[in-house]
Amino acid sequence: MKQPKSIELSAEEIEGLKQRLMDNSLSLADKELLKGILDFSCWLQQVLSEAKITIKKLQSLVFGAKTEKKTATEKSKTPRENTSKLAKKGHGRYKANCYTGATIESVPSGFKKGDLCPQQCGGKLYLISPGIVIRIRGGQMASAIRYELEKLRCALCGFIVTAALPKEASVEKYDISLRTQLCIFKYYLGMPFYRIQMAQSMVGIPLPDATQWDLIRKVIKIMAPIYNTLQLLAAQGKTIWADDTIMRVLSLLKENTIDLKRKGIYTTGISVQFEERFIHLFMTGRNNAGENAGQLLNQRLNSETVFYMSDASSASQPEGVLPDILIKLIICSCLVHGRRKFYELLTIFPEVCQSVIDKLAIIYENDAYCKQHRLTMEERLAYHQKESTPLMLALHQWLHKQKELIEPNSALGKAIQYMLNHWEKMTRFLTIAGAPLDNNIVERTLKIAIRNRKNAYFYKTEKGAEAGDILMSIIHTCVANEINPVDYLTECQKHPEEVANHPDLWLPWNYKKFEIPLANTA
Repeated sequence: MKQPKSIELSAEEIEGLKQRLMDNSLSLADKELLKGILDFSCWLQQVLSEAKITIKKLQSLVFGAKTEKKTATEKSKTPRENTSKLAKKGHGRYKANCYTGATIESVPSGFKKGDLCPQQCGGKLYLISPGIVIRIRGGQMASAIRYELEKLRCALCGFIVTAALPKEASVEKYDISLRTQLCIFKYYLGMPFYRIQMAQSMVGIPLPDATQWDLIRKVIKIMAPIYNTLQLLAAQGKTIWADDTIMRVLSLLKENTIDLKRKGIYTTGISVQFEERFIHLFMTGRNNAGENAGQLLNQRLNSETVFYMSDASSASQPEGVLPDILIKLIICSCLVHGRRKFYELLTIFPEVCQSVIDKLAIIYENDAYCKQHRLTMEERLAYHQKESTPLMLALHQWLHKQKELIEPNSALGKAIQYMLNHWEKMTRFLTIAGAPLDNNIVERTLKIAIRNRKNAYFYKTEKGAEAGDILMSIIHTCVANEINPVDYLTECQKHPEEVANHPDLWLPWNYKKFEIPLANTA
């Protein structure tokens, strides 16, 4: 909407106009004046709405966006029963066998097998399963043992005899288990080196930040072949999700002082479904999500088609993909990104936006039904075509009608146009078996990199960023596949030559499978 001419009136002129309006004695000049006031009022209302939206988006960038939960209205309007799994009972408590790292201490009862019952019933005692009681104590990430080796000197020749270190003492000063803990704390839990240094000094075990980096570099050297192998496997996956977030790398920021064509720095997250497993990769540098995804896809040896899901941004579309691979690529756009634009406007245009959100909620309930009943890709497609297609067609027609009634350059008009522009790619799940609905999986993956950025603020060099990419990728892939990353990293460090020679045999799922799933810490 073009800015109308600003109208300035004195208090006397305003009172006079009001009086003529009440007396029905408006002149032609008065009518033109009122028309100008209404035009300016409508324009001002739109500008204020746009400013409110802009401020809301800025707040989400600075402070983080809130989870887009269903509103009470949305829940009440949804006709289908809730298909999500019922919450397990237990109130968040863990079973005793979940404490796999606990030290076991056997406590005797004072009786033995065959003794008479203390109740004097005449019966004899026999062994049964022990009672389990868990007690948890505080500790620190790094602990130390001070070995005081006894020394004796010969009074005649001066020869010194020194006690040998016990067998359980490691050869190196810093144990493998410490390296593993540093990797987890820094690159998965987001604790910067200097913060770890301060925490360790408080408990009397100094651990300088420079020493921490030296220890982690040893792990990086061992785990790099695993990261490269994961990339190769990810390129063969059947579904690829990609997105990126901004990142700070000081060495690259320094280069920005030069007149470069590209100054952006990103961390790309790529999540891939490979067979029944999920691989999560991080890549930091000047390349955006589309360029990193293109490089990954060019490693593809699989002749099958592959789904590529991202937002509709041009920076997220795969670039530089080889022609024979491009033919087999099915590009999908995220349905949630279309929904989010209406969610952001919900408080400003509640009626229109709530209508869109309610309809999309039913689509997700239909998909949840497919997951709950473990439908095949073909069965899922048939179910969506039956249950979701009529709803989406009605939404499509409704959006076209709304488009004619709403200012196209307004925030709501742009939200409607965005969904209509990318409608075909957003609704692949209605036409192609196995097509995903959204990009949520990789957005959850990127939270790991964002957490590290919020705590550590930046990487100093590209080498540091590469270290973060390798460890975050491996650790998050372990967690996603219910594999304990602490045990996995520790075992890989115990067998560096085997990992270097045969990284495919040392992938997380080839190493060991754990019966106890990890809690979701992302």
